[in-house]
This record gives sequence, C-alpha cells and structure tokens, in this order.
Amino acid sequence: MDEIAHQRAIPNPILSISHDSCQNPAPALSEPVAMQTHLIIPNHDALTQMAQNIWAIAAASNERPLVILPTAGPNLSLRLALEANRASNTMPLPEVHSLADWLALAPNGLHLPMPQSHTERILQTYATMQTHPNLRAWFTAEGEGGAWSLASAIVSACDLLSQSVLPQLAWNIEQLDLEQGIEQVQSKLTQAITEAYPRLAQELVTKESAVLLAYWRYLSSERDPIMTQHLALVSHLHQWKMNPETRRPLIWIETIEENESQARSYEGFLGHCEAFIPVHRFVMDWNSIGLWPETMDTHASKDEQLQINRSALLEKHMTCLSAKRFEDLAWEATRCIESHLLAGRTQIALVAQDRLLARRTRALLARFGSGLSIEDETGWKLST
Repeated sequence: MDEIAHQRAIPNPILSISHDSCQNPAPALSEPVAMQTHLIIPNHDALTQMAQNIWAIAAASNERPLVILPTAGPNLSLRLALEANRASNTMPLPEVHSLADWLALAPNGLHLPMPQSHTERILQTYATMQTHPNLRAWFTAEGEGGAWSLASAIVSACDLLSQSVLPQLAWNIEQLDLEQGIEQVQSKLTQAITEAYPRLAQELVTKESAVLLAYWRYLSSERDPIMTQHLALVSHLHQWKMNPETRRPLIWIETIEENESQARSYEGFLGHCEAFIPVHRFVMDWNSIGLWPETMDTHASKDEQLQINRSALLEKHMTCLSAKRFEDLAWEATRCIESHLLAGRTQIALVAQDRLLARRTRALLARFGSGLSIEDETGWKLST
C-alpha cells in the first residue's frame, strides 16, 4: 500500500539524532559549562541513535542523566530503546520523564499551589460573563455555545499574557520562597502584572482588548497553570543550587513547536541551569528531510536541498500532496483512498494530524455506501 505523507512544520514524535552529536563528550560536573545543542533528524532510526547518544553522555559524565520529554507519548519507546542499547547491565537506566510528570515531582511540591484545571477556569470566566451580558455583544458571541467558546478563548489568551510577564518573575528561589507562604508568591505575581499592565494597555487599544486585559488582571492567580509551572521549575533550580549531590546532566528534548512566549521561558530556565549542571538540548533538524521551505533553515542551497529531499521521498514509494484549505485536504485524502480501492487494495489506513480532518474524511467516505467497511477510531491522531 502506498503511503500518503502530509508534512507540517510541527515535528513528528518519532525522532533521530545525527551521528555528529554523538561525538561530543559530556562535560564533567565540577564546573559550569556551556549548553550543548544536538541536532535531531526525525526519521525512522531516531530512537536507537537517541539512546546511544544518551548512553554516551552518561558514560562520559559517570552520572545518571535526567531526560525530559515534552510529552509522555515517546516515553515508553525511548525507555525500551535505552534498555536495548545498554552496553552493560551494571549501568542504571537514565531517568526519563515527561515535562508534566517531572514538574509534579518538584522538590517543594507540597508548598506549590494546586493548579486550576482548564475546565475550572472556563467556568469561572463563563460565570463572570453571565453577570455582564454586554460582554457577549462586544465579542459577538451568540447563544450558549458562543459564550462557552468565548470563555475558552479568553482563558487561552490570558495564558499568553501570563507567559509574557513570566520573564519579570525571579528565577531565584529566595525571591520566590514557597516555604514563606503562597501569599508572598501571589504578591510577586500581582506586582509583575501591575508593572506590565500599563505597557500592554497602550499596545492593545480596542475595547475588546481592554476587556481581555481586565479579565487577565483580576482573574490571574498563583493557581494558574503557567504560574505553577514556573514555580516548579524554580524549585528544581533551587535544589541543584543548594544540593550539589543532586546535580547531573540534563537532557532537554524538544520535539514540539512551542509558542514564542513559552519558548522564551524554557530558554531562560535552561540558561539558569547552566550555572549548576551540564545541559544538552536535542532540537529538530529538518534540513535533510524537509519537503517545504518553512521547515528548513535559511541558506543559499535551500531550493536545491528541497529537491533532493523530495526525490528521496519518491524513491520510498511515498506521495506528498498539498492543500491550501482544510476542506481541500479532506477531499484529497478521499480521492487518494478511492484510487487505492480502484486498484484492488482492501486494507487502507488513514492517520490524520487533526481529528476534525479525520472526521471530515470519514463523512466523505460515507458516499461509497455500505460496501465500504470503516473502522472509525477518530479518538486517535498522529501525536497519540
């Protein structure tokens, strides 16, 4: 069965590390060192090469590295690859966590505030909107469905605003001492918001923007997920600063594209980590496999490299189709499946990066009638 490849700039969970990165020995823990960046090629051989690279860092430092993944999806696969590539049974497996799980293990976790769930925050925003009906009119939210969608959008926008003020919060645990009480942390957050509010108010001049800023200013608290994540990162920094025996190499794997504010926050955290531990960043490198200009770094031979990558794709019996609109992409997928059916193929898999795309394609396939049996599993998508 021919495969259909639809590539986006967002990376695939399947990873690979270039061989060059394995040649860089990991530094000793005796003194601060510059952060090392390793280029990761997202191809089929990724997990094995990643495991070999992690073991090389472990052997050079004689420490058990801490490996942080952005999501829990590749966690088990990476652990299995590490086990398969372990040179000696006497070496303990590196500690592998998703970012969320690792933050939940923060040293001062008992002092961290319990973060509000996304649903709680939407309900809080929706309740406020119910007492001010004119807000719906300003944002043209019609009916209950529109009000709920507006509440969700406001919560997401408030998170972006919170991320914009995080650089103003201290990375020093003495200035954000959880053991002194959460009131002190709330005071720091309030101070940062108060300082940022006039600047943002000048940049956002519409009535809708003013309302959004008001929501952000009065609904933000130390229980916001953005704030609790920052406090957990600060707590880990404090542990490495105060307890040298806890220091070991940190391997930070970047397989998803964060928004600009979140990326700056992580860069600030890793920059502060350099003072205490060796930091290794694994970043995506699409230059050798990218099919679209936006996936590649800017360089003189970009067009030539794109043609090489596309030619290599054709040699693998893969067809790459592009579409400008969501609806066009669903129709392209349907036509391709139809061509496979006409060619006599009876077992065809469709894996979409978006659930809505899978559902729309499923609806279009219904035109073929009852003769086509479809096992609908649209609860799954590529990232899961």
